[in-house]
Formats: sequence, structure tokens, C-alpha cells
Amino acid sequence: MQHNGVLAMEGCHMLVLEEAIRLLMMCGDKDQVIASIQSRPHVDKAIDICFRDIASVDDALKSYIESIRSQCSLLSFGSTPNIC
Repeated sequence: MQHNGVLAMEGCHMLVLEEAIRLLMMCGDKDQVIASIQSRPHVDKAIDICFRDIASVDDALKSYIESIRSQCSLLSFGSTPNIC
């Protein structure tokens, strides 16, 4: 869509689910976010996988974000914004 001019992405930051959850954990009550996600493990398979090992959840989320960025090079994702 971007290539055909239907969607203009200049100056726009795409926020994917993994990024939104990571921001919630960084800026809010991390334990509450973890509890909410773990109480509904079947909502999103990638998120469920990330939250199986709480010690590495941030690395897992970053890995998924980077994977999405590498697969969607035309969308030119920015880095996770520092909004806290």
C-alpha cells in the first residue's frame, strides 16, 4: 500500500502489539501487565510465548519487534519511543 501511494508513512511510527505491551511494562505497573496477559494466554500466540519466561520477557518482545521490522522494511519502523 505504501509503495502504491495509498498509505503515506513519512514521519509515522508503526506501533505493533508487542511494542505496545513493552511500553506498558516500561511505563506502568509491570506486574499488573504480566498478570493480565498470563490470565489470557490464548489471545495471541506470540505474546503467550514471550510471557512463558518472565525473566526474558523484554528480550522476547524485542526479538518479535525486530523480526516484524525486518519483514516490513517498506514501512520503516522506528525504534520504540521513550515516552515514560
